[in-house]
Amino acid sequence: MCITLCSFHPSLLIAGSRVGASSPSCTWSFPAFSLRARECILTKSHLGLAMEYASGGNLTEYVTDKWESTPSRNGLFLAEDEARYFFKQFLSAVEYLHANHVAHRDLKLDNIVLNKSDPPSIKLCDFGFAKNWEDQSNMYTQIGTPVYMSPQLINSKTTDKGYDAQKADVWACGILLFVMMLGMFPFEHSDHPDPNSSQAHAEVWLQQIKTNWREAPRIAESAKKLSPECQDLLDKMFDLDEEKRISIREIRAHPWYNKPMAPKFVHALDKLKESQENNNNKLEAGVYQSEARIVALQSLVEKAGNKGGVDEEVVRVPLARVKLGDAAGGKQVEGNLEAPSMKVIEE
Repeated sequence: MCITLCSFHPSLLIAGSRVGASSPSCTWSFPAFSLRARECILTKSHLGLAMEYASGGNLTEYVTDKWESTPSRNGLFLAEDEARYFFKQFLSAVEYLHANHVAHRDLKLDNIVLNKSDPPSIKLCDFGFAKNWEDQSNMYTQIGTPVYMSPQLINSKTTDKGYDAQKADVWACGILLFVMMLGMFPFEHSDHPDPNSSQAHAEVWLQQIKTNWREAPRIAESAKKLSPECQDLLDKMFDLDEEKRISIREIRAHPWYNKPMAPKFVHALDKLKESQENNNNKLEAGVYQSEARIVALQSLVEKAGNKGGVDEEVVRVPLARVKLGDAAGGKQVEGNLEAPSMKVIEE
């Protein structure tokens, strides 16, 4: 099996596992549109996470490869029908996160990967900037990629008000939709290339507040290539007032979102919906709950936090469902597995 390796903060591992063992709303049961975590790996120098491998590259590459054929689509990189197909997928992924009180805060084409099915389905990845909330989704940390950030998110350093992280994600979804079709960003920082600089943030923010997205000279002609319904949806997603900015529920009711699609896209979305329903049924049945995994992960994280605490060259903990009482070379303690090697039942 091919995997992708990434690094992460150890505390997130145990927190995620404990939530997955006790909460019906947020578990190791990732939605059909998110990469699955397969295994946690501890070496003498690194703590890493093995993720599901997406063989189709990312959405940036997919859109860029369409450049030469844009004349056949009236200058669009992706036709609105295909863009709608991808848009429905990542909107569902974001809706799932928000339903579980998690904001992604770094939605972008680079963080959406594909498989090689025809048509390809997406997987949302890179939750390094993601954050959960309790009662309200108001946040204060300026974080993300400037060309995808909402005005409130960019300006959060200069105000005590903060920003609604859900509405910031909606803004980023609008940017994703725009770029898929037109192959450019509505707001850029070309005069200040470093995306981490305050000048880049300021350049993007000034463009956002000075003019409507489709009236900017750089955008005006390209915007005319979009259907009136699509322009109207983007108007609502790019509303400068985040309280008036369209919600995901309202996006789902918008005429553009509900336009008929080609049969192959409808069939692919139906299969994804069925996959998610099966996932939800497993969740309700308790398939993803595993105290053994929590114990093994806790031991792993404790070893990672202790200098010289790792005697083995590599310690591995599978993150799929663990069959209790079944160990490979490890001993069983009070119904839980203490060893890093465990028999795994694939999801």
